[in-house]
Amino acid sequence: MIITLEIPSYSQSKSYYVDKNAIGSNNGNSWANAWVSFRNINWRNICPGDTIFISGGEDSTIYNETLNVRKSGVLDNRIVITKDTEIGHNGKVIIDGEGKRENGIIISKNSNITIKGIALRNSNLGLIELSHADNIMIEACEMDVNGRAGVYIEYSKESEIRRCIIETGSYVDCQTDGIYSQYTVNNVYDHNHIVINNSEPSGHDDCIQSFKDNNLTIRSNYCEQNNSKTSNAQGIYTTMPTGGVFRFYNNIVNMGNAKSNGMSFRTLTGTGAVEIIGNTLYGIRSYSLMYVTETSNPIIKNNIIYSEGTFYTAKLLNWNGNPDNINNNLVYAPNSNYVWNFNESSKNWSQWRALGFDAQGKNADPKFKNIEEGDFSLQAESPAIDAGATLGSPYNIDILGVTRPVGTAYDIGSYEWTDNNMK
Repeated sequence: MIITLEIPSYSQSKSYYVDKNAIGSNNGNSWANAWVSFRNINWRNICPGDTIFISGGEDSTIYNETLNVRKSGVLDNRIVITKDTEIGHNGKVIIDGEGKRENGIIISKNSNITIKGIALRNSNLGLIELSHADNIMIEACEMDVNGRAGVYIEYSKESEIRRCIIETGSYVDCQTDGIYSQYTVNNVYDHNHIVINNSEPSGHDDCIQSFKDNNLTIRSNYCEQNNSKTSNAQGIYTTMPTGGVFRFYNNIVNMGNAKSNGMSFRTLTGTGAVEIIGNTLYGIRSYSLMYVTETSNPIIKNNIIYSEGTFYTAKLLNWNGNPDNINNNLVYAPNSNYVWNFNESSKNWSQWRALGFDAQGKNADPKFKNIEEGDFSLQAESPAIDAGATLGSPYNIDILGVTRPVGTAYDIGSYEWTDNNMK
C-alpha cells in the first residue's frame, strides 16, 4: 500500500491591514476596511506566508496598545508584521506603552515571525518581549527605552535581532538594557545601533546582556555607553553560558566616559567557548575594555583595544589555553604603563608578549578617523592595516560588508580599509 502525505501549500499568501483611522467594515481585508486596533486582528484567518501591514498614515500614527502575536508561520513561509510603504500609509508606526503597559509587542509560544520597521516607546518591561518563541526576526525597528529593555528575549532559539536602533532615556530609575537575552540557543544579534544614555547610578544598563545562553553570535553592532556611570554599564556582557561557541566579531564598543567593562565573557559555573575577533573597543576611563575570565582557550584576535584611562586595557583571568590564540591585537594605552592584567598581575607590552601572547600584535595608536564623532574607521596610515591574522568565514567580512583582505592581510579592528575610505 502506498501512503501519500499531503503537504500543505501556502502559495496563496494574503495581505491584511491595520489602520486605527479606518472607518470601513473592520475586517482587515483592505485599507478601507482595515482592522482599527491590534485587538481586532482575526488571528484565525492568518496563515503562514501572510503579511499584516500597519498604517503609519501620511506622517506617523500612534497605537496606544500592545500587539500580541497569536499565530505561527512555518520555516519557509513566515508571518510578517510590518509598516506599509504605500503613500498615505507609509508614515512612522509608533507603539506607545504610555508608561503603563509592560510591553509593546509580545511573541510567546509562536514561531517563524518577522517584525519589521516598527517604532516602540514607553513600555515598562521589554518594548519587544519574546518568550519560548523560535525563528523570530526583529528587523529595522526603533526603540526608545524607558523600561527594562528594548528587546527582552528568553527561552528562544534560531532568532535574530538586526539593524535596529535602540536608545535609552537619559535618566531611568530601573535596569535599561538594549538587548537582554537569556536561555536562548543559536541566536544572532547583528548590525544594531545601541546607545545607553541612562545616567541613573545604581541600575544595570548594558548595550547587550547575555545570561545562560548557548551558541550565540553578536556581530557588527555599534554599542555606546553615553554616560559617566562608574559600574554596571557594559557594552557586551556575557555570563554563565550553557555551552556552544560564542562569536563576537566586528563590533564597535564605545565606552566613552563610563567606567565599566567594554566587552566581558565570564563562564563562572557555565560552559562554552568564545571567539572574539576583529572588534574595536574604545574608552576614556573604562575599568577594562575586554574582560575574559573562567574560560578555557579563548580565541582573541585582530581586535583594537584603545584605552585613554589609567587602568590596563584588558583583563584575562583563570586562563588555560594556547597563547597563539591571543594574537594580532592592537593595544593602545597612552596614559598607562600597562596593557593587560593577567591573573591579577598587570603587564606592560613587553611582559605581556613574554608570556607568549600577541607575538604579531601591535602596541601603537590605531589612528581612528574621528573619535569625537564616533568614527572608528582607519586612516590610511593606520598601523592596523594589513596587520591582522588572515582567518576564514565568517570573519572574512567587515562591519560594512567589505570582503577581507583588501591588502596582503586582514586589517585589525571592525573596518577593512579601502580606497573608498579616503572619500
